[in-house]
Amino acid sequence: MNTRRIIWGVLLVLTILSFYSWIPVSFYSTMPLLLAFLGAGLFFFFLVQLVADFRSLSELRTLLPYDRDWRHHVAPWMVLPALAMIFVFGMHAAARERRALQSQQVKVQGVVTAAAASTQKGSYVTVLFTTVGGKQMKVMTSLRHDITEVICVGQAVDLLYNVDDPAQVRLLTE
Repeated sequence: MNTRRIIWGVLLVLTILSFYSWIPVSFYSTMPLLLAFLGAGLFFFFLVQLVADFRSLSELRTLLPYDRDWRHHVAPWMVLPALAMIFVFGMHAAARERRALQSQQVKVQGVVTAAAASTQKGSYVTVLFTTVGGKQMKVMTSLRHDITEVICVGQAVDLLYNVDDPAQVRLLTE
């Protein structure tokens, strides 16, 4: 096995470890889709290089039929594992966020200060609450469609927040 493939394999493993467990939960909570797509893109690149070992971009993009070999036929199929990794990274990040909230949760009461219009993903409300340490936090959180009618601006709501990351909030009306 040549040295280049070993390097691509190590980078592939580091990418998986980074996006699966090393990136903090707070990063994923602010931009989950971007990180899932970025991780899957790096995974795709390193996987193609591990399997096909293209040495230059011109070697990859050759249009001449006699210059194409088995690597050019295999490389497009590497998109399938990359697409799977989008779901793996995204779903695992959501599970890590739920576990972090469950393990370090504190129940407090807050007040709904704003409600955003309903979108396809649900509705958003902004909640103002005071942490156990006395710090006031204003956090936007999502709601399901069926709960939107129940919550209005100025309403007091019970919520759970993560002690380590108070921006992670879950309303108890759900």
